[in-house]
Amino acid sequence: MRQPFLILVAALALSAASGSALPNGASIERATARDGHFADDSGAPVRFWGVNLVSAFPAAGEADAWAAAIAEAGVNVVRHHHLLRPSRDWIIRAPVSSLALYADDSRAPDPEAWARFDALNAALRRRGIRLLLSLHFSRRYLPGDADILDPGTDDARAWAESIAELNARPWQQSIDVAKLLPVVDERARLLFFEFARAILTHRNPGTGLAYAEDPQVLAWETINESSTEYALICGNRLPAYMAGRLQRRWEEYAAEHGIDGEAGDISNLQESRRKRLRSRFLHELDENFFRETVALVHSLGCKAPITFSNLWRGDDELAFAAELGTHIEDHAYVDALVTRDTSAWMDNVLPRTRVAGLPFVLGEFNEAEGERAIAAQGFARTQLALSAAAYGAYHGLDGIVWFAWNHGDRRLGPDGRARDEGRVPAIGDLCADGMLLDHFPLLSAIYRRGLVRQADTTVTLEAPVPVNAVSYSELMRGHAPQPPPGALSAVSVAKRFTPAASVAGAPPAPEFPDAPGDGRFVSDTGELVRDVAQGQLVVAAPCAEAFSGFCTNAPRAALRHLDVGAFTDTARGAIDFATVLVVADDGDRHLATARRILVSRTGLDDARGESCDPPAVVLRGLLPGAWKMRVNRPVATARTLHELASLDAIPLSTDSSGALALPVPLWTQARLEHE
Repeated sequence: MRQPFLILVAALALSAASGSALPNGASIERATARDGHFADDSGAPVRFWGVNLVSAFPAAGEADAWAAAIAEAGVNVVRHHHLLRPSRDWIIRAPVSSLALYADDSRAPDPEAWARFDALNAALRRRGIRLLLSLHFSRRYLPGDADILDPGTDDARAWAESIAELNARPWQQSIDVAKLLPVVDERARLLFFEFARAILTHRNPGTGLAYAEDPQVLAWETINESSTEYALICGNRLPAYMAGRLQRRWEEYAAEHGIDGEAGDISNLQESRRKRLRSRFLHELDENFFRETVALVHSLGCKAPITFSNLWRGDDELAFAAELGTHIEDHAYVDALVTRDTSAWMDNVLPRTRVAGLPFVLGEFNEAEGERAIAAQGFARTQLALSAAAYGAYHGLDGIVWFAWNHGDRRLGPDGRARDEGRVPAIGDLCADGMLLDHFPLLSAIYRRGLVRQADTTVTLEAPVPVNAVSYSELMRGHAPQPPPGALSAVSVAKRFTPAASVAGAPPAPEFPDAPGDGRFVSDTGELVRDVAQGQLVVAAPCAEAFSGFCTNAPRAALRHLDVGAFTDTARGAIDFATVLVVADDGDRHLATARRILVSRTGLDDARGESCDPPAVVLRGLLPGAWKMRVNRPVATARTLHELASLDAIPLSTDSSGALALPVPLWTQARLEHE
């Protein structure tokens, strides 16, 4: 029998650490959940602009380059994902694809994978980048795992056969079942806690710290996108061995709670009373499992925040996660054209899962997936990105983590950059989406520095629980009053849970601003305008201004500094859709007094391809006099400009009206410095 994961990983860490003289890396303060937000030791709120790293196993010599490229994008947190997924379909160069060897079981660690995982995390730490980690990482159980309990018995053989049967199913029919196994199955539970101890106690030789004690770890998730009730209501079926055990537990529970006669097949109940009791039973399974997980994490000295799962699975699941956990995480894949209609992603996501008094993280965020969706709205992904930064700051969200920077190393080279950076959507490999990378550091600054003021008004939504759903529709319907479409462009919201027994009738409907008749949704701070009629999103704040949308008409919001030439120069009418950002880059100075400014721009023609004639940008009301412009992106263009000018910067100067006209061709991101 193989040694447990815990013993082998601990031995690996001690062996590596004994010969390591690597420094601990950058100093990172622990961020704790405090007063509804993540905060540093002084109590100041900290926001996180991040990316998912999927099956990320760079060679030790490449880790620093990967970390450098990620940091350059303005990222200060990464969410590791799929690190126990055994498939190599995203891996080209790395000799490993999982933290486990997956030979006879899923318990034996892969030393090379752990070494690469540690080296990458140490490199990220040196650049001040925190981690979001999981205790599950898409683990696939194998028949050999049966030996964790009563090896060689008939029961162990029956369990092994069940796992083999589960693994033979198509992934769509097995993924949710595999996630809920630790909740409903004794062996899977032991395997889960074995790995949890292993990763929490594992000491990274590159930092000298165990992951349980390292403040680099911002937070832990228990299991990604999992809910036992959701899985069973959606028709997922356990293998017969495990289904039989769960059925017996259900029958005992039903008898204890007043069900006379047959409890019924838990996966196929017909009567409402039994369905409501089943809902309570399944939530208690999840809740008890999470209690055990939290107790284990705390017993190992870990003080980092922890959540049960993520993705909307109904108010009952959210309520116990809010009660027992420290923060809420949700995932959202949305229409990138946030000015398409009255509602935007904020209206659909935040009323469901934003809980009053708890930090809130969008742990996976991006445009809607699928070829048809991308064809219809992928061109507007820069508008989605601007909305995430601007409305994320406006609503006081604590983290926005894009999915995903990479999937393995299929597009990443040894230098940490995409081998084939392009100008088209790349949801699974943002490292290759040059159009988003043009704007990413500026978006990070707007969001992390809070350059958009937080909402003046937050409306509380009362949600009565428990719901004890009898159907999928009842489970997935939010039971708090829903804001009218577009309301979250003007005010913020947070949900609060109240005992259903104390609520007589429906909760009172909160008051929201009336919908505008002209399609202009203006934030209560006056800094954000989402103009549905014009198809434009505008940020007009003291330290940052931005425009994203269609260029058919000038924006109806007052932009004091930013003038996008497509609206004023009819000769440049080929620009159909543009995104331009301007951000003060020296502390809290306003654009009017800033001596350093970042600017980014992208433009599409009327065929939705990138225009070879990019939008002209004129900045007004800046410090008068001489400026220098250094091109950051694209890198090749920057070199060309430098060679043409024989200078390391392009000299500029304000004209008699105080306007600073930026060069039209070649650049997509640049830094301006006042002389």
